[in-house]
Amino acid sequence: SSAARRSAPALPRTVVMGYQDWGDCDVEKTIVAAAQGVNVIMWFAVNLAADAGLPQITGGPDPLCVAEVAEELEALNLTTTHLLSIGGWDAPHPAPRWSGAQWFDVWRTWNEALPRPYDGFDWDLEGADSKSAPSNNISAATLGIMVEMSEAAAAAGVLVTMVPPQSYLDESTAEFNPSLLNTYADWHPEFAYHGRNCYAYVLAAAAPSTFSLVTVQLYESWSRADEAMLRRPDEAPAYLQALYARLVRGWTVDFGASLPRARGPT
Repeated sequence: SSAARRSAPALPRTVVMGYQDWGDCDVEKTIVAAAQGVNVIMWFAVNLAADAGLPQITGGPDPLCVAEVAEELEALNLTTTHLLSIGGWDAPHPAPRWSGAQWFDVWRTWNEALPRPYDGFDWDLEGADSKSAPSNNISAATLGIMVEMSEAAAAAGVLVTMVPPQSYLDESTAEFNPSLLNTYADWHPEFAYHGRNCYAYVLAAAAPSTFSLVTVQLYESWSRADEAMLRRPDEAPAYLQALYARLVRGWTVDFGASLPRARGPT
């Protein structure tokens, strides 16, 4: 990206994140949540779409309402970081006609024109209810856009985070599969919407320190965390501690020959 480097906003040392609902902007509830300790607000959600042949940022909450919330929080001395989610369940993946660097330039221009720009963005690309939906496969082009846009944003001082479902960043396996229609043979095999380490590629391929925060969605439907806690509830604390240790330690994923070489192990 041609963006000039500037000092990046820093996330709080201890993150307490609150999620808005789709397109929601509830001023009162958000201020109450911040007063109770929420210090990172995740606004939900926009898409990187094509409109009349041009790249566009579509969706998201009312920008005037977001600005109102931010101003009220500042007036109350409640320091908060504001991130904007990209994607979500049943949402399209980025239009592939433009590179990640180009998409960042589009996002930055759009963001800086808002009444209150966001401090950064969060990747939340997922699958869809329809098994024939294109977004049920996370393509090499999409992964490349995620990596390149994230690197360009981080270099420009914009916060970048990700919140993959647990199966999308799965430390229990070395397997990689771009399909988001995978199943667990031994745990609710009727649920056919799991990933298999697709976000691991983004972490491994991006330059070090690109991502300021990675939060794994343990509440994914019929996740491995869900299995552990339902089958062995007394062991839930030990499971979570062990899971955290494995995620921090890292693991090896075989991305095969279809993707560019990642910079290092996940």
